[in-house]
Amino acid sequence: MQLPRGGPGGLVGAAPRSGAGKTTIALGLMRALRRRGLAVQPFKCGPDYIDPAFHAVAAGRPSYNLDTWAMAEGTLSDLVARHAATAEVVIAEGVMGLFDGVAQPGQTARGATADLAALFGWPVVLVLDVSGQTETAAAVAMGCARYRCDVGVAGVILNRVSSARHLALIAPAFERIGLTLFGAIANDADLTLPERHLGLVQAGETADIERVKKALAELNLLPEDWGGKTICVPISAKQKIGIPELLDTVLLLADLTEFKADPARPAVGTIIEARLDKGEGPVATALVAAGTLRPGDFLIAGSVAGKVRGMRDFRGATVREATPSTPVRVLGLKQVPAAGDVFHVVTEEREARDVMRSQTKFRRSTTLNDALAAAAPVEGEDASVSAVATLNVVLKTDVLGSREAVVASLRELATPDVGVKVIRTALGSINESDVTQAEATKAVVFGFNVPIVPQAADLARTRRVFVQTYKVIYDLLDEAKKQMSTMLKP
Repeated sequence: MQLPRGGPGGLVGAAPRSGAGKTTIALGLMRALRRRGLAVQPFKCGPDYIDPAFHAVAAGRPSYNLDTWAMAEGTLSDLVARHAATAEVVIAEGVMGLFDGVAQPGQTARGATADLAALFGWPVVLVLDVSGQTETAAAVAMGCARYRCDVGVAGVILNRVSSARHLALIAPAFERIGLTLFGAIANDADLTLPERHLGLVQAGETADIERVKKALAELNLLPEDWGGKTICVPISAKQKIGIPELLDTVLLLADLTEFKADPARPAVGTIIEARLDKGEGPVATALVAAGTLRPGDFLIAGSVAGKVRGMRDFRGATVREATPSTPVRVLGLKQVPAAGDVFHVVTEEREARDVMRSQTKFRRSTTLNDALAAAAPVEGEDASVSAVATLNVVLKTDVLGSREAVVASLRELATPDVGVKVIRTALGSINESDVTQAEATKAVVFGFNVPIVPQAADLARTRRVFVQTYKVIYDLLDEAKKQMSTMLKP
């Protein structure tokens, strides 16, 4: 399918994975083209209702979802033709990785960003997070460019480039493979978006709420108390203030916007949190966006699948069915899904089993490769780079949210003299395999809110591997700093 003759040209901003910075760069492109006088029509691939609000601010016109899994081809065509008719250029932001979609096709395709690009003939601008790599970035881009013959990669934007020297090591590789390098974005902590949760800003745990409001204002999201329309609710879970006001605000917004969903369709929603429980196994907190989730449903969340064998509410009470906007704890998945994964219910058990089998094969093949890759030097690094001491870390946490927070905090500890590399993260207790991998890669093992299996503790003492678990993140970070200080050259 192509846009009608005379319609605007378009492009798709995509990345090999989530978190590469495609939203930041898509917003920058929209704003830059708008400032040059062009009418930009934004779209968002998939069932995302947060990023389109930012699109509208940057482009100056509403953004719409284009979901090839949930929408029929005629609906997609009508949405693009109707809303892009008065625009001069279309920018569609992708979702997750470029080729990531659900296991089986839906109304039109699998919901992948690549499906949308192929459907409308839009070229892909690939955003690559190149932190910690050089020529590998070109290899990843070449794989994306050649993976599907109906998806064209027009060029690449590099994100989180450390220095001019870092860029000089990367650029020649793109010349060799013939992919255009459109530009590079420096690794700058200021180039981050504020928390994208209905414009609500947390206080108490935020050091300077006025700074956060200023950042919102720079994106034209002017807080109400500054004369704007963006609702800011100061809250603090520690001080137990603002929670009732936050709930009232959310309910008020829901009433004013008149959100609607079809409870009769198969359930679709988002994984909010997930953890590995010692007694219950993988437990995922899911928020149903549409449809109704029931025990016995076959559920696929990202690359994880399983049969729902039970659901509970936040009080622990059994839930018989979860209708739209209902959060529940789901039991029965075979593995722990990732926070942010979109889940959907399938009608046939075979689909769920296919996903589980493919994921099991993938885990078996990558476990050894991950350990070898962590221990091996990076090809292309010069002696000065490889000579920098690095603290290797094996991390085990109780939930995915904790894992993300600890990993981010550990990476911020890196200095020009001592780096930090998290070679493996997982949920659950610290076991013998963690100690074995730490010994092979000369790493330390940190746990957060997880126990140490007695056999693992014995093995760690025998092999002289540092293993410790913590309940306070600052204690873990202090130990990491202590370990890094011992690696400094005299």
